[in-house]
Amino acid sequence: NSHRNGTMSNQIRLRGTLPVATASTQDKLVTVIKGSEGRQIRTSFSFDNAFTASLNQGDLFNTTLRPAIQDVLDEFESTVFAYGKTGAGKTCTI
Repeated sequence: NSHRNGTMSNQIRLRGTLPVATASTQDKLVTVIKGSEGRQIRTSFSFDNAFTASLNQGDLFNTTLRPAIQDVLDEFESTVFAYGKTGAGKTCTI
């Protein structure tokens, strides 16, 4: 998602149950947990937005894609890259 000031917006949505990752929509963080119970390493990644599966497709579209579409209509360049497993909802959202 590009913005008119030339910066990039990084956004993530976690769906399903991932025993090794947690998301905080308030803190806009995803924490990945590696290792076993005896020795765990937690690594956090920050995003412009972090969404969970509870967000519906319409709200996700309005938050992430609508601004990119408006940029294109206003004659600015914009790119949307969606990555995930088959059936995760990428095409439906876009």
